[in-house]
Amino acid sequence: MEYYLLDTDVNHIGGLCIRPSNIDRSGLFTMNLLERHKPIGIWTGELVQEDEWRDDHYGCEISGTCVVSTPCINGNVDFLRHPFAAMNEPRLGETAQIVSIVQEYDCEDSITSHMILFYTTRYVEAGEELTWHYGPNYDRTYEVGQMGRIDGLEHRLNFNRLERMLKHRPDGVYSIASTFTSDDSQDPDYVPK
Repeated sequence: MEYYLLDTDVNHIGGLCIRPSNIDRSGLFTMNLLERHKPIGIWTGELVQEDEWRDDHYGCEISGTCVVSTPCINGNVDFLRHPFAAMNEPRLGETAQIVSIVQEYDCEDSITSHMILFYTTRYVEAGEELTWHYGPNYDRTYEVGQMGRIDGLEHRLNFNRLERMLKHRPDGVYSIASTFTSDDSQDPDYVPK
């Protein structure tokens, strides 16, 4: 496999690289030192109901009922367009240095938009592979390290980021309410997990 350096894009910072990994075939690496609590990018794909998601695809749960599925063509993901799908899980005995956080934006017309952002949990050295724990419900056949923690993060909404994503990469912004089919969506006290 070749090395693919990624330029800065609306859905990720610059200095990222897709290259061969010692964990799996390929992985996402940083070519620059990353500071603790740094937002590094946004998961992109198509919003689907959890029961419609195919487990042979890359996906990221955004609520208790929805998954953002990264497009696969003949079983392959375009990592240049969807680089976070290249992230591997940490090895046993290691802790992931990347976490995902779902941000909710209350927009006009009572619409709530969501984005899945990735943050560093610690300083990450240049050349280090970025790892992300897929969560306790992921059906894996291997032993895995620990999920990262992000204590003390100043969690601010960035409406400029939201507007840029809507304009250039709408596959990174999701309106979950429009996809609910369960009775839960009719409950005014219902809050997605």
